[in-house]
Amino acid sequence: QKVDRVIIELAGAADPAPVIQCFFQDEEIRQNFKVDNIVGLLDAKRAMAKLAENKCDPAKATPSAQVAFSSTVLLNKIDLASEDQLLKVEQRLKQINPTVKIIRCKNARVPSADLFDVGALDLERVLEQQNMDWQKQQSDKAKTDTDNPISSVALHIPGSMRLEWMQMAMNAFLCNQQIVNDFFRINAVLSIDGRDDKFVIQGVQMTVLEGFTVPWAPGETRESKMLFIGRNMDERRDE
Repeated sequence: QKVDRVIIELAGAADPAPVIQCFFQDEEIRQNFKVDNIVGLLDAKRAMAKLAENKCDPAKATPSAQVAFSSTVLLNKIDLASEDQLLKVEQRLKQINPTVKIIRCKNARVPSADLFDVGALDLERVLEQQNMDWQKQQSDKAKTDTDNPISSVALHIPGSMRLEWMQMAMNAFLCNQQIVNDFFRINAVLSIDGRDDKFVIQGVQMTVLEGFTVPWAPGETRESKMLFIGRNMDERRDE
């Protein structure tokens, strides 16, 4: 019998990374399933307190880490929060994860169409996000951010780069067992020397999907955009 979908519900304090990675690392699972959406649920009234965990106690940064991994966040109990509170929460969520989709709701009720057939980890999804103003999110973050260990860094590199250079730079982080767990999500659309197609990267910690996709359009500016979401990303900006 054909299975349409498998919905996995994690405990409120669970780390979603191991579950996501098993869909890529286990050959049998990879051949039969794909991750369609990663959904987080957040109490609108208590959100800012939960997301304001201090660097002195990284173990309490689970809510921010879950936002970092999520492709969709349900901002729940909006009837208990003011519009100003909701806007501040949404801004904070975008500071952690500029690509996350935020859906306001009551009693966690949302249309199923907003949750299914999302293709959250498809390479095509990264192409849809390439025109998002990730750097503006970084500018806003610099003005309002708290001392939170979970952050995001956006890079914009004009022109094209060598594929070998990019892979060597990425491996310096992803092959280092001491720091790889700090990199929660990686999104990138790159312009590669000698190629007319866009090179796209979609990563969840050490699991990375990458490949050449659609061609650069005639007259389109050749440039590379990269987004890193994880722990202490601001401190690694210059690296």
